[in-house]
Amino acid sequence: MKEFLADERQAYTQAPRGPRRAERRDPASRLVVLTCRDPNPGKAANEGNSGGLVAALAPVMERRSGIWISGRPGIQTEDPGAPGGGAASNGHARPAYQSVAVRYPANLQEGFYTRLSNGTLWPLYHSMLHQAGACCSSDWRDYRRVNQYFAAVAAEQCAPGSFVWVHDYQLSLVPRLLREIAPGSFDIGFFLHTPFPSYDVFRTLPWAKDILEGMLAADLIGFHTEHYGRNFCESASRMLGAEWDPTRSVLHLDGRTIRVRAIPVGIDTQLVHRLQQDPQVRQRAARLKQQMGGEQLLLGVDRLDYTKGIDRRLEAMDLLLSRHPELRGRVVFAQIAVPSRVEIDSYRQLRVRMEQLAGSVNGRWAQPHWNPVKLFCRSFPLKELVAWYLAADVAVVTPYRDGMNLVAKEYCAAHRDRPGVLVLSELAGAAEELDDALLVNPYDLEGMAETMHRALSVSDGEASARMRRMNHRILRGDAHSWVKSFLDEARCLQPG
Repeated sequence: MKEFLADERQAYTQAPRGPRRAERRDPASRLVVLTCRDPNPGKAANEGNSGGLVAALAPVMERRSGIWISGRPGIQTEDPGAPGGGAASNGHARPAYQSVAVRYPANLQEGFYTRLSNGTLWPLYHSMLHQAGACCSSDWRDYRRVNQYFAAVAAEQCAPGSFVWVHDYQLSLVPRLLREIAPGSFDIGFFLHTPFPSYDVFRTLPWAKDILEGMLAADLIGFHTEHYGRNFCESASRMLGAEWDPTRSVLHLDGRTIRVRAIPVGIDTQLVHRLQQDPQVRQRAARLKQQMGGEQLLLGVDRLDYTKGIDRRLEAMDLLLSRHPELRGRVVFAQIAVPSRVEIDSYRQLRVRMEQLAGSVNGRWAQPHWNPVKLFCRSFPLKELVAWYLAADVAVVTPYRDGMNLVAKEYCAAHRDRPGVLVLSELAGAAEELDDALLVNPYDLEGMAETMHRALSVSDGEASARMRRMNHRILRGDAHSWVKSFLDEARCLQPG
């Protein structure tokens, strides 16, 4: 780690710089957010997932004259004189907060993002080691280097007293690097949007201690569930000797106290409710139900990712039709699989496998004018997704493991005033809140098929009662509440 910090100091002197920050009369109110990728603040509110960071953070960022720092790979060489991060409008006529680019060399992107972040850390954090690529020291160097660029730009942009909120596994080293550049200048928060694996899984990473040291430089670390937080604390205790106080949910290390909190992310429930009431959306839902060609519709909505369990879901549909012939010609399973990380070969292969599985199920059970599986490998705006949610009698959300899963919450919000059944993986973070769903083990093929069968026969009264209870929790813990809860915890860091 020492040579890493020496490298980082050099990066600070050489990394691209952003514009000089303007002086603020109240610097303590400044909120600085770091994300790996551009949040695209100018994007229309109804495009994409309702739980996006932008929808929840934008009002707070505006009130606190915030700065949103995100990555823009593209510099062809590590030229110290290359142009630095630039401030941009957030899409409003009068910018209410700054959007600042971290422009790092394009030749770092493959190692940093494709191989280390997505090829190693992503499967590791989801406890799917068989999907992890070979660990390569050059990829780790690229990962460190990009984190150095982020820390350098953040240090340049932050006024003393700012609260710096770093997001997700791609930027795990930033808190430590920022401490080294500007010790004592900021309070730092970190939120992990994925699961955190058990100690026995995490320890397999050659750079596990570096990741822990990077995250533990934050004052406040947030996870979706208490289970993920406990896994993190156990790793910190066993690998770094941190003193873990589970009753207060804090770690003590090197004379510092680090708060570890479970703060589950939510969706923009009001947005889903507005779309759900839109007559055009309801008409579209009716047309979709008719077009699918069955009496009952089961629905899956996921990124096309091996963690989502789409393959097992299709196999469960096959088994369902085999064991319950009365359902043939009557039920349809529609799977929306949004292409993701198409630059990675394993993801391209996954799409081929999904198409083969769907074709196999249809080839075995199709009848004239009825195919049991409809596969859509494309993205939809949220308005269209809400129509799909309304059309579906059952949502099947069965990832092998998931940090949270906002599709489950969106489906429930769309069905706040109508029956609908959620089949949910017990290994998704959302299962801790949505325990009125029909919970399944995603590795249990027979159990999944029978739970899908049960979901198709739940009475409207039972389905509506379950939905009411889950919607109460979703509304109470929406995206805005998530931001408020994290920042309320951050305020406790301030003396007095």
